[in-house]
Amino acid sequence: MIAESLPEGSEITHWTVEATIKHSIPHLLQYGTKGINRIYQSLKKNPGKEGIEAFKALATDPTDPEAKRKLAIAIRNILEGHDRKDIQDARKAIISMLDEGAPDFTRSSRGLIPRPPRRFIGRDEDVDRIKELILGKQCIREPLILTGYPGVGKTTLIAELANDLDLAAAFPDGIFWTALNQSPHLINKMSEWGRILGDENLLKLPGIDEASKHLDNLFMNRRSLIIVDDVWKSSDAWPFIVQDENCCSVISTRLNEVVNDFMPSSNSLISIQPLSNKYAAILFRILTDEADYSDSSCMELIKSLEGLPLSIVVAGRLIAREYRSGMDAEALIQELAVCRIWA
Repeated sequence: MIAESLPEGSEITHWTVEATIKHSIPHLLQYGTKGINRIYQSLKKNPGKEGIEAFKALATDPTDPEAKRKLAIAIRNILEGHDRKDIQDARKAIISMLDEGAPDFTRSSRGLIPRPPRRFIGRDEDVDRIKELILGKQCIREPLILTGYPGVGKTTLIAELANDLDLAAAFPDGIFWTALNQSPHLINKMSEWGRILGDENLLKLPGIDEASKHLDNLFMNRRSLIIVDDVWKSSDAWPFIVQDENCCSVISTRLNEVVNDFMPSSNSLISIQPLSNKYAAILFRILTDEADYSDSSCMELIKSLEGLPLSIVVAGRLIAREYRSGMDAEALIQELAVCRIWA
């Protein structure tokens, strides 16, 4: 049973809203007016002077922690006393802000970053540990390597780090992210960074080695954070690793061969573990908010999914969809747990 460790309905909503506001507000300001207006209209319909003032303060300074805190409290208070359907609708409206008009990545003169995670649950300790290493310049001497099972959440964690305000402040010349996958077109990805840095010559160079040296020169004396996600071959990642004492590099990979090729020290290797049962259950309940099922069935399925966020998201969306079509969520969860189709 998970009742003792899992917040009940409205508490889950409040927790989700606060987390959503914490992670989304600074980035919504980059994406235009749609998401911002969603929050503002919600506050206007449920008047709260402090909340509206906090919202205006964030529009002026998106890094203001006190304004973020007050806005999160204001939205939480909006939900207080409403019935379950109102709470669900409000939560969905706020979370959906991240889906309206938001690109998969943000390009600016100060770098290239992925879209912030829509949901980020149970990883605060990982973020704090990785930030401590980055801010301590551990990843200047050698790349910081994040590794873990497929579906464990490495890419989501990378996206959270790339959008972190503390890291943005520590690297004023930009955070530069790319995702390689299995068959990357390296020169195109490198030239994208080059264009952001004001150089159009990378595509004209004869090969990857020459492009890598040119990229090194472009980053010279810049304080930038380099993030290379989903590395399948170390030879694909090396051209992006900037050899400058002012830059830090972070890569993620699922493959031990890549880790071994980089030969990281113990301080430079971070193994990302599956979610704990508590946070896996919170994520699953957020995804299946309207469905009716027991805590015990939920826990059995979570155990069969082994805490892998990707599997939990796939299963949660399946349950939510089938429940809306009239299926019994309890029976479906039990069937999925027994089938162990996720192994």
